[in-house]
Amino acid sequence: MIEKICWKSIALLGAIAVVTPLAACTFPGQAENDRYIHLSSSEGKNSDRHVDLKTLTKLSDNTFQYTIVVGSNRRELESEAIVNCSDLRRVELKQARFYNENGQVDRTEQRDRKITVRPNDPNQVYYEANRAVCERVGDSIALPPLEDIAYETYYNSRFNYAVKYPRDLLVPQGEAQNGDGQSFISENNEIVMSVYGTHHSLYGSLDGWYREATRGSDRREVTYKTRRDNWFVVSGYDDGFVFYQKVVEEREEGGVFKVLELRYRRSLQSQFDPVVAEIANSFTSNPQ
Repeated sequence: MIEKICWKSIALLGAIAVVTPLAACTFPGQAENDRYIHLSSSEGKNSDRHVDLKTLTKLSDNTFQYTIVVGSNRRELESEAIVNCSDLRRVELKQARFYNENGQVDRTEQRDRKITVRPNDPNQVYYEANRAVCERVGDSIALPPLEDIAYETYYNSRFNYAVKYPRDLLVPQGEAQNGDGQSFISENNEIVMSVYGTHHSLYGSLDGWYREATRGSDRREVTYKTRRDNWFVVSGYDDGFVFYQKVVEEREEGGVFKVLELRYRRSLQSQFDPVVAEIANSFTSNPQ
């Protein structure tokens, strides 16, 4: 069941739309005033755009259909769309319904095509809608209270590092064949943790790795970065996910790099960030 709530998109920072909850959000002329996500407005009449949460339908584990409603004083247009929350930059357009001044459907248009969408382009409203819908429905993991989360320690003997992982949330995938590390994944793939060691940096050095890790794009926004003598941490947003990366260089071991990476749905951030902090603080080089 989708709990009714209204969100208003207030800003776009890089590839991430920042949304904040409103106490009340009404769509003019509608009796139900808490079922719409306000997306954007343009200059001129009848230009407000909303996602109608009543139309939200789950098609598969990560795919949802929704309807955008256009109009301020009256409903002018309904546009059906499908999003796979793994890629907010793609949307499948379905049927569009155009309304006349009497509030009746005047004509329909079967679109049935996929398009690429980005912030600040002519189809920005679909990116905003994808982002808002996936924020709304992505929180499908029921995390236990922090005090009830139990951790186990994974130790890698080849590269001599250790890290804790929440055993009831993440399932170990088995150590890699070359023994450099392993991944830990939640049952619905919404949380992925990887840890590994390597003798080589694809970027030539720790500095080169750091420069590459802090580079943003139209889908990737770095919100935190710190660089120290032999390590760095970078985190931010990648479409509908949070990413965290810590890289440690052990120069005494001949330039060995030890890496911790996490990726999890952004709707889990407020709950899962404290778990990430516990994991990151436990990531230890040369524990034995």
